[in-house]
Amino acid sequence: MVKKSDIELSQTDQGNQELALQTLYEQVVMDTKDIKSFLTFFKQATKRAQQLQDEYYKDVDQDEERDEDLSGSILTMLNDDPVFDITTDQHELVQKLLLSVAKYLNYGIS
Repeated sequence: MVKKSDIELSQTDQGNQELALQTLYEQVVMDTKDIKSFLTFFKQATKRAQQLQDEYYKDVDQDEERDEDLSGSILTMLNDDPVFDITTDQHELVQKLLLSVAKYLNYGIS
């Protein structure tokens, strides 16, 4: 025989599940908006990093075209090059991002 308290508990659990599902849905909606914002940001960040590299290394490229002896200046630049360091850091972060995206895209595929 089913008790009244069992029925009330069952209805409460269902209500909690519906509330939890609604809350999760709302979080996913906000996540989607954040992903859209991130894509806009990422495009801008990529453009800025490329501009920085282009400007920073412009003189090096011009010197190489003139076939000058750059061994000393290149070694100095490679030992302490903040632009190289930050763009390398960004490159590694994007690799991690791509791995996360690949996992996301493969989710549920057997």
